[in-house]
Amino acid sequence: MAGGRPVRKPEEVVGREPELAAVEAFLDGIARGGAALVVEGEPGLGKTTIWEAGVESAERRSYAVLKARPTEPESSLSYAGLADLFSGLPDDILAGLPAPQRRALEVALLRTEPDGSPPDQRAVGMAVLAAIRELAKREPVVAAVDDLQWLDPASSHALQFALRRTGDARVGLLAAVRTEVGKPAAYNAALSISEDSRLALPPLSLGALRRLLTARVGAAFSHTTLLRIRQATGGNPFFALEMARMLERTGAIIRPGDPLPVPKSLQELLRARLAELSPKTHAVLRAASALSHPAVALLEEIEGDSSTVASALREGRDAHVIDIEDDRVRFNHPLLGSVIYMSGSSADRRALHHRLAGVVKDPEERARHRAIAVNGADEEAAAACEEGARTAWARAAPHSAAHLAVRALELTPQSDPQALLRRALAASRYLYDSGDTEVARQVLRARVAALPPGPDRAQALYRLAIIEGELGPARESIRLFEQALAESEVESALTIQIAIDLAWMLSWGGTVDEAAERAHQALRLAEALNLENLIGQALAAVAALDCLCGRPARDDLMRRAIELEPLMPEVPLDRTPSAVYGLQLTRRGYLDAARPLFERVLHLARERGEETNLSAMSFYLAGLEWLTGNWRRSGEHVELGSDLAALTGVNRQEMLYADAMLAAHLGRLDEARAKADRGLAAARESDEPLATSRFLATLGFIELTLGRHEAARDFLTEARAILVAMGMREPGAFRFLPDLVEACLSSGATSEALEITSWLEERAAAVDHPWADAAAARCRGLLRAAEADWEGASHALGEAIERYRKLPMPFEAARSALILGQGQRRMKLKRAARESLQQALDTFDGLGATAWADRARSELGRVGGRPSTPYELTPSELQVATLVASGRSNRAVAETLHMTVNTVETNLSRIYRKLGVRSRGELAASLRTVPRAAG
Repeated sequence: MAGGRPVRKPEEVVGREPELAAVEAFLDGIARGGAALVVEGEPGLGKTTIWEAGVESAERRSYAVLKARPTEPESSLSYAGLADLFSGLPDDILAGLPAPQRRALEVALLRTEPDGSPPDQRAVGMAVLAAIRELAKREPVVAAVDDLQWLDPASSHALQFALRRTGDARVGLLAAVRTEVGKPAAYNAALSISEDSRLALPPLSLGALRRLLTARVGAAFSHTTLLRIRQATGGNPFFALEMARMLERTGAIIRPGDPLPVPKSLQELLRARLAELSPKTHAVLRAASALSHPAVALLEEIEGDSSTVASALREGRDAHVIDIEDDRVRFNHPLLGSVIYMSGSSADRRALHHRLAGVVKDPEERARHRAIAVNGADEEAAAACEEGARTAWARAAPHSAAHLAVRALELTPQSDPQALLRRALAASRYLYDSGDTEVARQVLRARVAALPPGPDRAQALYRLAIIEGELGPARESIRLFEQALAESEVESALTIQIAIDLAWMLSWGGTVDEAAERAHQALRLAEALNLENLIGQALAAVAALDCLCGRPARDDLMRRAIELEPLMPEVPLDRTPSAVYGLQLTRRGYLDAARPLFERVLHLARERGEETNLSAMSFYLAGLEWLTGNWRRSGEHVELGSDLAALTGVNRQEMLYADAMLAAHLGRLDEARAKADRGLAAARESDEPLATSRFLATLGFIELTLGRHEAARDFLTEARAILVAMGMREPGAFRFLPDLVEACLSSGATSEALEITSWLEERAAAVDHPWADAAAARCRGLLRAAEADWEGASHALGEAIERYRKLPMPFEAARSALILGQGQRRMKLKRAARESLQQALDTFDGLGATAWADRARSELGRVGGRPSTPYELTPSELQVATLVASGRSNRAVAETLHMTVNTVETNLSRIYRKLGVRSRGELAASLRTVPRAAG
């Protein structure tokens, strides 16, 4: 490559044969569909060498290679990596995109100026996806990214969006990422990399190190010296080469017992190497190290002398410090750039950034240089950062916006309280939406502490209350909301907004009666001031909170609120009318009507790029899919939501509850108990009543599954008492009540079971509640069975099964069928019992509810007549068994059957138990004799 270092041929890459083979296998796999391979290791292990070999191999195969080599300065510049990737994209691909997508991509890549509203991150991602898919129709595509850890967040978001949706298109990601010694790979948070796509580079063996030094340095070192070099460098080929070259240059003779002439740290080693460069070359390269895009032309503009720059770059390249690629300077190793940047004093660096700020054109980068150039508060630099943050936000790059907004706040003079407040509020918003909620909280706490009571502080208190509600105890959030309300101006838009959000927080950490009253107050004031966006929010809150108080559903209010939803761009996504109504419909059992509402909000979350609130939709959809029996899809939402919650700190308890409950239903009871115990302890410590009741209900379900009815009753009774104390009268909030009735009857508490059943029946009739209808029928069937009224039990349980099926809630229908089958067996109705129990077993098996399937199978074995054989596999089990026996990994089976890996493992455990085998080899042999029929 002209101006760049030559790519080494595979045979010239020493000691990395297994890794090169993995790269070739990855490239082979692209032709069969999407694939990813990320080469990771500490600096100097040869990640880039492996990456370059993969790029060259892809090009030899005539694959389309989209290449980016980001650097650390570029990581703060929005879409810098995407611009590199698409620099070689054929013009007709971009021209063929739909106009909105083309415009979004051109604005993001700075090929055209924004016109009107800025493009959102999803539009950019859709454009990237469309372009890659179109290119893949012509030839396989490799998105190749070196130093993935420096890929800017906006590019990461767009690239992840596209790669996760390419489906079977011939597209692959080949990347290299740097790890720190003793730490895992530091991937950009926006880019999700699966474990089986990672290729970790180990240190070189002694033999490979010897071959490397012989080939590259041309010197033969003694065995003892080789051992000491390997020990000193940890087998890192880059460090070992540097040490060997130093030994060769100095001609040092290493005697036994003599210390190796090695600098004490890598930085010292690199400084010793860089010391050979002339002062002018140091100056030019220091400017290059500080730039996001160190183009040769830009360096010439900075220095004002093209011949000096050319001479300096030539010297740097001859010293193997830099390369020149496509008129851009790249350091041969990122640490070389870091060391040369830090080689001057802090005053020198400030002066350098002052010069750079006057040259660069991009507002974001100019703001970054201005921020570093000053020492202490500086309003001009603060204003530049504020403008840079707005520019980044307009380009759908919230991470960059947050960074610059925080810097703007730090640079603002303390004598300007209005600017401090404005910039603190902006920084907290950008930080929150980009997922850095803890820093957002710190920013607001500092501003609240600095402000006197009054309307200004009310704004900061309000924003802080929102974040405390996401991260901390609900009680603290309620306190802050009430304080903000007391300090805000009477009858203002802020007062109404605070009252609405306070109402929601009271429904989680106070009582629903208080919450509903606050919502009604907010609605009255919003209507008096004719503020439509606040009217819509208040309508949704009133309708939802009135339901929790036990009043009939007001679908008309919800529909009116949804009509006003376009006027609410600032409303947290989990509190949009669509999300609120979807949750209300879910509680009532209208699952098919709730799903499109949640999916609409999920789409909106991705469109806005709001990772912080995305986990709320994952939580709602995980619960909905769990109820409808699509547990694989529920698991996907749990996995995504848990990752987002861990990243942002928001909705951690909700996702832990969903994870624990799903694990319990899948029969992973020890895992579920550990998660529920952890969640319960955290909920009690933070005094979160709603979360406490959820984890208690989970533990009660686990105990009931195990047949420990007394323990189940204790957990579930406490869960109910908490919700009653909160004033909850919405039956859908008490989804565990049928479990409590079963536990009560099994432990002799008949009067309590009767009281709960009567309450459910009364509520179902009063508020037209399909779920409560089904639950009450099941509870009535349990009561009749306990009274040995088998005819009444059969009738009630039959009604429950039919109602659950219509909702549809297959697991609950199967639970009811299991109870019905047990009663029919006691009545000696063997055929009917077998049909009911087989129906329950088939459903449990299909869902992957192993513990309940075992219970149904045990009950079937107690029915006379044709016994149920343990050697029959369900269709789902047979699919899993066949693929496993063919040699596929659990992950490959999961991908083929669109299951989670946990579901495959659960099925496999059941298959082994049924067939009496212990290994995959035994499974393959056993399949040749197993009846191929559903159990």
